[in-house]
Amino acid sequence: SEFLGEVPRALAPVLAEHLPTREMADEAKISAMDDSPIARAWSSALKRAGPSKAALALAAASDNDDGPLCAVRCQTPPLIEVQSRAATLPRALLTVALLRGLATARVPDVLLTGLSPEDRTRVLYAILRVVHPRYSRRRSGGMEEPRELVQALTRKIPAKLARTISAQFADEGETPFDTCLWERYAHTRANCFALGRTPSLLPSLELSGVNLPLPASTDAEDVAIESGVRDMLAYHLSEACARVRAEVGFRCAADGSDASPTDSPST
Repeated sequence: SEFLGEVPRALAPVLAEHLPTREMADEAKISAMDDSPIARAWSSALKRAGPSKAALALAAASDNDDGPLCAVRCQTPPLIEVQSRAATLPRALLTVALLRGLATARVPDVLLTGLSPEDRTRVLYAILRVVHPRYSRRRSGGMEEPRELVQALTRKIPAKLARTISAQFADEGETPFDTCLWERYAHTRANCFALGRTPSLLPSLELSGVNLPLPASTDAEDVAIESGVRDMLAYHLSEACARVRAEVGFRCAADGSDASPTDSPST
């Protein structure tokens, strides 16, 4: 997926011409400078995540029922849509959700998380047709060929980039391209990205569906398996997570609990 990510980085304007775009009404746009619960959490997330071109907007009323708290749309610039009910959530929980959104709005994972299944298949197929030696010889298998997109990418992709990616895929031989594995990694990356930029593990666990507080008899191993957060828990205890937290300005208190001298309500 990392090599595929070079294509949308280089050809974002081409892809934008062939993908649907969700237009934002002015009243739906959320600025980090606004004075609202969602805006304040958005400001915190941006400060911790670093530079991002992603925009934030309230999801349409029809999308505000049982969908995810934050949904990413693959467009230029990337759009994160947040449900209005987010305004009633604790700020720490909402900040984690927005950090995860910022992580999945990045290339290459936005190709997976920000497109409908139909558009995702069409875009990935077109990219693979252009840069993957095996896919360039394959028929579409009953899917309508995205000829215009394939032709546009072929014309615009830098020759050096095409050769580099093709050589990488050729070296991997017949290794299948597994979007299910990619999806798992994308979610894990987003979870860890957010976890390393928050002073406590608890909001990440709650957002991942772990019921808190845990009963005293609960086996941590069982919780990790049932909720799918084993990798996130391992990352929480890793040196890599400690380094990221230190860079953001968080520290671990002497008693082992999470704390931060800089995590004031204004950050």
